[in-house]
Amino acid sequence: MRVRRRVTADRWSWIDLRLVPAAVTVWTLSLVTRGWAPAQLVVTGVAGAVAGALLLRGNAAAPPRRRAARAVAVGCL
Repeated sequence: MRVRRRVTADRWSWIDLRLVPAAVTVWTLSLVTRGWAPAQLVVTGVAGAVAGALLLRGNAAAPPRRRAARAVAVGCL
């Protein structure tokens, strides 16, 4: 995917916010789970991976918006 830069008077025209939801999720989980036992962390990671796989396993003929929503949900898991 190519990012096009526009010449504008706006200083922040180049900011790309696509990774913000995933970054917020990672930071939040890092703060919440810092006192958990390793077994709890493994179970949480496996549960997230299974949930992501189930979300992505949907119909390939689904509308592009639905596929994009699933991809965003998986990125936030």
